Amino acid sequence: MDNKSNGNKASGKFAETVGRATGGKPGDDEGAVVLSKEAKAMISKPTQEQINAMMADENLEFAPQVHTLEEGELISGILEGEGPGTQFTQKDPLTAVEITRPVKTWIIRNQDSGMRLSILSSTQLDDKLPPFKGSLVSIYRGKETKTQKGFRVTNYVVSGPRLEGGKVRDFTKKRLPIDAESVELPAGHVAAQLAAGQPDGEDAVA
Repeated sequence: MDNKSNGNKASGKFAETVGRATGGKPGDDEGAVVLSKEAKAMISKPTQEQINAMMADENLEFAPQVHTLEEGELISGILEGEGPGTQFTQKDPLTAVEITRPVKTWIIRNQDSGMRLSILSSTQLDDKLPPFKGSLVSIYRGKETKTQKGFRVTNYVVSGPRLEGGKVRDFTKKRLPIDAESVELPAGHVAAQLAAGQPDGEDAVA
C-alpha cells in the first residue's frame, strides 16, 4: 500500500472521529474548522426578548454602541472622553479618487446604568466637548446650513451643569505651536477643501 493510500485512510479516520464528536457525518464541511464543545457552549442565538432583557440589566456594563445623531436629536449623559477612531472614505467629485480620512468619536455613558453610546465627532464637538469631560453633558444636533462656498455646516448645541465654586469652563482654542510638524494633504478637490478649513467630522461634505 502506498503512502497516498495511508494518507487517505488517516484522513478518513479523522473525519469519522470529527463526525462522532460533532454529530455530523463523515465528509460534512470538509476542511472547515470544527469548534470544541467548550467553544460551542460560548455561542448561542438569543431571542429578541432575551436581548432586550440583557440591555435593560443594570448589573451589566456595556462597551459603546455607535450612534449617529440625527438632526433634532439630543443626547445626554456622562462624557467619558474620546473613543476609538473610525475612518470615512470620500470620493473626490473632480478626480473620482477615494480619499480616506480619520474621524474621532466621543463616548457618552448613561448616568443611571452601564449603557454607553459612541457618537461621531465634528470640528465643533472637538472644540466644545473637552471642558465637559467627566461630567454630565447634553448635545443637540441642530439644522444643517450651507455657506456661500457650498460647504455644509451643522451646528451643535453643547451644555452641562455649572461647575462648583464659581469656576467657569475654558472654551478658548488651544493653538498648535508654530513649529508643529506639517502634514501633507492628498491632491484633489477634497484636499483643497480641507486645506481651506472645512470641518473634519461626519458632516464635512461639500
